[in-house]
Amino acid sequence: RLGKKREFTIRLIYRSVVVAVVCGISLAIPYFSDFLSLISSLACVAMFAIIPVVCYLKLYGHRVAPWYEKIWMFVVLAIGAVACIWGSIDAIKSLIKDTKSG
Repeated sequence: RLGKKREFTIRLIYRSVVVAVVCGISLAIPYFSDFLSLISSLACVAMFAIIPVVCYLKLYGHRVAPWYEKIWMFVVLAIGAVACIWGSIDAIKSLIKDTKSG
């Protein structure tokens, strides 16, 4: 086991390297913010809206859930799908606009 001071130093160096690598990537990739918004619109909606419903259905099955839970799950999936599509379209439009403008 490492001492507290040594462990703090290792964590500080590790965090600094991670931040430097992320900054380097963001500077190297043109239009990184638009690309990141596309990735986040796909990943965040899936992670917070679609995957929990699918996992719940996989764990408990659709036969166990009462009708009102099924309706609620459908609503959550529908809103998640609309948000995913809407965010993706907006991010793609921003990428196209930025690449055309230079």
